[in-house]
Amino acid sequence: MRIPILLVLPLAILTIGLIWWWGVREKDFVTPPNAQSLAAVRESALKELKATESIAGENSSAAIKTKPTKLVLPSGEESKPATEPVLPVIEVGEVTIAPGLDCYLPAAAKGPEAMTNLATHLETIGELQRALLAWERVLDATTADQAQQEIARKAVERLRPQVPVWNVDPLAAQSMILHATCDAERAKTLEPLLQEIVHQLNTASSGMLNCSLELKAGAKPSANAPRQPVALWFQGASADSPSSKTMTIPVLSESAPEQTKLLMGNVYKLVRDGVNTQPELRPLGEWQPGSDPSPLLQNAITRRTWSLWSRTFTHKNP
Repeated sequence: MRIPILLVLPLAILTIGLIWWWGVREKDFVTPPNAQSLAAVRESALKELKATESIAGENSSAAIKTKPTKLVLPSGEESKPATEPVLPVIEVGEVTIAPGLDCYLPAAAKGPEAMTNLATHLETIGELQRALLAWERVLDATTADQAQQEIARKAVERLRPQVPVWNVDPLAAQSMILHATCDAERAKTLEPLLQEIVHQLNTASSGMLNCSLELKAGAKPSANAPRQPVALWFQGASADSPSSKTMTIPVLSESAPEQTKLLMGNVYKLVRDGVNTQPELRPLGEWQPGSDPSPLLQNAITRRTWSLWSRTFTHKNP
C-alpha cells in the first residue's frame, strides 16, 4: 500500500519542526551573556590552549650540552659474511674409459662430503655408472655418519636398476654355498624361502657371486621333543674351502613372511661379521631384529664389498 504524497510532505515537515523545537526550547538566543559568564568561558579556553614550555622538559639543556660519541663501524674482517669451508675438488676422471670396481677409492680419503658432491655431479652429467661407484665409495671407504650413509643407500637403490650388471660372465663369479640344516619337517617350508634369499644375494652382488643352497634335513622331530634349530653358514665351493661362522636360529615363526625376514636377517649378519673383519672396508651397520633386512642386503653392501668378502672363502696362495 502506497502513502499519498499529499500526506507524506506535511508529516515530514512536522517531524523536522518537532525535532528542532525540542532541541532549542530551553535555549536563549536573544539575551547577551553577562560579564561573569564571559570571564568563565575565557578562562577555560586559555587553559586548553596553553602550550608546554619545552618538549624535552627540565633536562633539555643538559641533553643538548652532551658531547656526541664517535660512531664505530665494524672492521672489514668483521663485516665479511661467514663462508662455508671449501670442500676438496675430486676430478671426475676420463669418462671415456671404463671404470674399475675400486674407482675413486684414493679420492675417498677427502671425506664423505667431497665424495657426495662428486657423485651428485656425475649424476647430473649422466655418468650413472661412475656416479654409482662414487656413492658406493661413500659407503665402503669414507667415515660417513648415519645420515650420510642413508643418503648414499637411497642413491644406490635409485641407480642400480639404471646401470648394467657389473659381471655378466658366470665363470668369473665367485662360487660359494649357503649351508642350512634343520629338521625334515621344517625343511619343506624353508627350502623355497632360502632359495629366494640365495637369488637375492646373487642379484645384490651384481653378478659378483654365484651362490647356491645346500640344505641338509635332519630327522623328523618327535611329538614332545624340542625342534631342531636352524643353522646357517657360508663356505666356498669346495669341501675343504674356508667357511664362515655358524648362525643358529633356535626359534622360528610359523609365518612365512616372518620366517623370510628372520632368515635373511641372519644371512646379513653372517655377511656383516665377515665384512667387518676386512681392514680395507668400512664396517656394515647392524640389523635390528623385527625390521626388514632386505634394504641392507640390497643397498648397503657395495659391489666392491661383495667381491672382497667372497674372496675370503677361497684358499690363499702359499
